[in-house]
Amino acid sequence: MSQRTSFEKSTEMIRLVGALMRAQKHLLTSVVSIVGDIQEQAERYVKSDIERPLCLLGIKEKGVPTWVKDRLTPEKGYIHITVDRMAPGGRAIDTGLINPLTGKMMTGSTSGAAVNLLKGITDIAIGTDGGGSVLGPALATQLFAVMGKGLGLGTGEHHKATDGKWFEPAIGILGRNLEEILKTVEDLMDMPGEFLRERQNKDLSGIKIGYPWPGITLPDGKDMADALRPAARNLEARGAETFEIKAPDGLWDRQQSLSWLRSIWSEKNSCENPCDVIVTREGPVDLFGIGDSVAGLLGETGELLQKSSGKYLLRSANMAGCTALAIPGRELASGYIVICPQGVESAKKAVRVAGCLVEYDERPALFEEYFGKKLFDLP
Repeated sequence: MSQRTSFEKSTEMIRLVGALMRAQKHLLTSVVSIVGDIQEQAERYVKSDIERPLCLLGIKEKGVPTWVKDRLTPEKGYIHITVDRMAPGGRAIDTGLINPLTGKMMTGSTSGAAVNLLKGITDIAIGTDGGGSVLGPALATQLFAVMGKGLGLGTGEHHKATDGKWFEPAIGILGRNLEEILKTVEDLMDMPGEFLRERQNKDLSGIKIGYPWPGITLPDGKDMADALRPAARNLEARGAETFEIKAPDGLWDRQQSLSWLRSIWSEKNSCENPCDVIVTREGPVDLFGIGDSVAGLLGETGELLQKSSGKYLLRSANMAGCTALAIPGRELASGYIVICPQGVESAKKAVRVAGCLVEYDERPALFEEYFGKKLFDLP
């Protein structure tokens, strides 16, 4: 180990201490427990030849398979420090946590993970997404996320949805920037550099991007198509072909959005190759309403809250077997959901599109200053 690497790892250990002190303050709220073998992991990290910055890892308290931690080792630059809270019952809202960004009830079910990222406890969080449980909390807190069902990153377990149908949740990764979550996907799949190279590629030539046509009103009163057109023009300037696709007005309803997604990439439409990637504008998430199936089924009032939650395709991407990325923008608790069909090559196109959206619609600098990494910021 070089003297420079040794010094860098020493400073990373100081950052680890600060993160653990913050985690201690949030025990029994967003942090269920602090992992017991952190010292052993830290020793392995210091002794390793890895030169990348340390990545402090949080894992959701239920549903994440053990092989995930087995692949994200100290030798690859990860130290698992927290077990992150999950919304009770796996609900899409967590009545026991407050969103640190909006001051509203926290979005679930991977709720503690997003809070711990904003609190500076972790750098990357692993959760599970059945019907938006990773993508939703990410947009609600202006964070990045990827849901990996289309990449084969399923949990191997099956659960019954509120409509009685069975589904397999996917592994989801949340983080403060796109690069870190893509690096984690690469490490989980043992595909070094595959997605980070696409992140740097700004050429969208040959990529067909569809987005819903007019008629879907976002909670802030804007039409989704109108909100997406400036972004679409920006993507066209980079070589992409963009076009509107007929979509149901009730895109907030999981069954309608799921049927629509499945129809786009069905065998019936495969010969037409309608689009490579779908982009939606979603949010503000859980700011003007509550995107929760339990509350949403309770009469007209519950349905109104559900419609106003700002959740659309993020609720159905996993059930459709897709890969999806959550890309926050400058509007509060809002951003883009970038969706593609199964396969690595399809995901690479989605990553390229996502990378261009990051540069087009950047979060305000104040967000970065307030919630970014603070190396020596001990609590």
